[in-house]
Amino acid sequence: MLHGERVKLTSDAAAPRETVLHPGEAKIEGVDGLAARGKRDVGVMVWNYREEDTAEPAKKVRIAIAGLPTSLKRAKMEEFAADEERSNSFTAWNKMGKPQSPTADERAALETASRLEKVTAPAWVEVHRGKCELDVELPHEGMAFFRLSW
Repeated sequence: MLHGERVKLTSDAAAPRETVLHPGEAKIEGVDGLAARGKRDVGVMVWNYREEDTAEPAKKVRIAIAGLPTSLKRAKMEEFAADEERSNSFTAWNKMGKPQSPTADERAALETASRLEKVTAPAWVEVHRGKCELDVELPHEGMAFFRLSW
């Protein structure tokens, strides 16, 4: 899904690089991501990470995608997610009662739960002067993938 040339992604909410590389006693948390561009698409993966496993509200995130063709007026956007409830075979396994030897039906359900889930149907988003902005809520310990194509 994330293919092509990796492009720069910056986040004003990311954990400091030094903290990630050499955490020591520091607790790592933040919103960060990766992005890549193909010939006629851009993929952006963002995550909301917190080292301590505590219940936290979703974070409101604005994703500004620049460098799109300036002649482009709109792009098709697809959104996928992995969080506590979506694309999560661990949650499904817990709901099954944590079977140590899953049955064939349980294994099939776990495989289905592990697939990256599309959040909404593809939609058209506006592009102005080569830039598109997406306002999203990113669940605690969640990941979202956005693909824009034209």
